[in-house]
Amino acid sequence: MVPNLKIYGLYAVSDIEVTERQLVQYIVYYNDQCARNISERFDGVAINNEAYAGIKCGSDAERILYLERLREITSEAGKQTHGRLLTHYSMSWHWGQCHGAPSNITWNGHTYDVSHHMIDIFDSTDVQ
Repeated sequence: MVPNLKIYGLYAVSDIEVTERQLVQYIVYYNDQCARNISERFDGVAINNEAYAGIKCGSDAERILYLERLREITSEAGKQTHGRLLTHYSMSWHWGQCHGAPSNITWNGHTYDVSHHMIDIFDSTDVQ
């Protein structure tokens, strides 16, 4: 056993529907029903969905729907009953901009660029 090692299941469908949100349940099921002890469980689920690049300058409605779908990932992870399933998201450095300028959007009662909202949704993020 390696100290502090974390194992994540990775989903990367990368469609605008954020199909990954429908797949998280399988890691939750495995952890709750199949893993015999904590060392057999996934520590988290990682998502690499790059479809946002196609709507980063789109309408507020499109971008808000995408954020709502991302939030469903954390909601699904929260259904795990044995321990806590962490969530991780890979995003691009330029998603908070449109045509080289900051592109703020109001969502969940806060006005930020979308990168900030994405950071707030997940336990951890990485930037590509």
